[in-house]
Amino acid sequence: MKGLTLGLGALLVGMLTAAVPTTTQAQVAIGPYAGYNLDAEEFYFGTNVRFTIPAAIGNSFLVANPGFDYYPFIGSDVEGLDVSASYYAFNFDVFYPFVTSSESLTPYVGAGLLISRASVEVLGMSQSDTDVGLNLKGGAMFGSGRVQPFGEGVLAIAGNTGLMLKGGVYITLGR
Repeated sequence: MKGLTLGLGALLVGMLTAAVPTTTQAQVAIGPYAGYNLDAEEFYFGTNVRFTIPAAIGNSFLVANPGFDYYPFIGSDVEGLDVSASYYAFNFDVFYPFVTSSESLTPYVGAGLLISRASVEVLGMSQSDTDVGLNLKGGAMFGSGRVQPFGEGVLAIAGNTGLMLKGGVYITLGR
């Protein structure tokens, strides 16, 4: 199941990358990251894609930022019971980068759609749940080269509200 989940996530990111407009303004980057969910007290990993949407607002363009989060450490021995659990989420976010006088710092704010899936199995009985919700995010990208570190906070509002912190790097594809 974990292999299928990771495969579906990689397929989604690949399809989104292939569907990106190829205008001269479109810069495509892929961003692997690690994070921590403060409410669930769980580490997670993921990847997202970043590409410019040809829609200027003020001095900047909107940026599409779809991604995939996977929580590999959920499920273990809970009070003597063997628990098998999984949790993953697809994020369809858009953010607005603020133009600053510094080329080494680009703060941003954004929002988007969240679709999450949780499954658990205990003593041969299983239960699954899919939630649809909203992401609110803020963060910053650092530097201006082909490899650009980033950090952000995300408030996920769905069946359960959660606050996540994550950091990673964007790797610009192409030229």
